[in-house]
Amino acid sequence: MKPTNKYPYFIITVFLTLCLTSCSKELKPDLARLYNTNYISYDRTPPVILIHGIMGSKLRDKNNLKEKWFGSLKNLIFSNYVDVGLKINPETLEPIDTNLEPFDIADKAAGTDYYNAIIQTLQNYGGYTLTPV
Repeated sequence: MKPTNKYPYFIITVFLTLCLTSCSKELKPDLARLYNTNYISYDRTPPVILIHGIMGSKLRDKNNLKEKWFGSLKNLIFSNYVDVGLKINPETLEPIDTNLEPFDIADKAAGTDYYNAIIQTLQNYGGYTLTPV
């Protein structure tokens, strides 16, 4: 019988085990430690201004407060959104007031979370409060 050298197999097994265990856990930052503000004076804490994208705000009618953009999932899929288009005066080329106003951040659309996660993180761990403008 020829003796076998088990050392290379042991090294390969340990290496593969370490590779698999390093991939098995999702690493998340310690947000409580990251946003620890016990040593910061709230008088001197700079504000965080969240500027959402062009489609990141909800629109509503000023008169009846009915949401026009995004609205429901049905509206998001099937509406042509003619009522939220900007109307232009053909003579002056100035926009015509449509009684639409932005009123909130579009945090979710069709079940997809866009801005809610960052807002919750800043409120829960950073000590910030959401102040609509």
